[in-house]
Amino acid sequence: MKAFTLLFCFCLFSSYLLRAQTADSTSSIADSSLSVIIGPNYFCPDSAMCYSLNLLKDCSCFKNNAQGLLTTLAGQKVIDTGFKMAIVTKQIVQGSCWQYADTVYKNAGFPQNKRATIFKSSKGGPYADPKKLQPGDWVFHVNYSFHGVEHSAIFVCWKDYNKRIAITLGHVGQNLARSGIYGEYDLRSVYYITRPTE
Repeated sequence: MKAFTLLFCFCLFSSYLLRAQTADSTSSIADSSLSVIIGPNYFCPDSAMCYSLNLLKDCSCFKNNAQGLLTTLAGQKVIDTGFKMAIVTKQIVQGSCWQYADTVYKNAGFPQNKRATIFKSSKGGPYADPKKLQPGDWVFHVNYSFHGVEHSAIFVCWKDYNKRIAITLGHVGQNLARSGIYGEYDLRSVYYITRPTE
């Protein structure tokens, strides 16, 4: 068991070092439980993530060999932490969709003072340019699939950019004790974007 723990820690540390080497790097692949950074700043789910969660195969980066989405190492940490919480450990959070996203950010190492507001408006608009979104961003949006209420989640990727259909990680809210869930959402009405910062 100790040998396995040491090997696991070594793999995580090696993965971190690979991601930190951005100079002259065209492709950096993390260990099998994490996602892929294509070049220093682009994200697309790796095969292990897609194997664990079939929905991620719908990310637009897989279509026509498209380039992954622009992101940061901080955004990547949020994506990886959220995936582990929702799929690997199935960590339970009781509360709202907002509390779940906040927990993911905190677990990834991004408390309130390590977050930047990228866009700020209100539910009635105006709405953010969808080109602003990066994997790992925490978004507030109109939930057209549930009575047009406010909803917040972590942006993962676009399924169909032209129709503004995205794959996000969120929580059912309503003060229920649940783990996170991935789903497809219409993000044509995003009115608040928070981004992790190092």
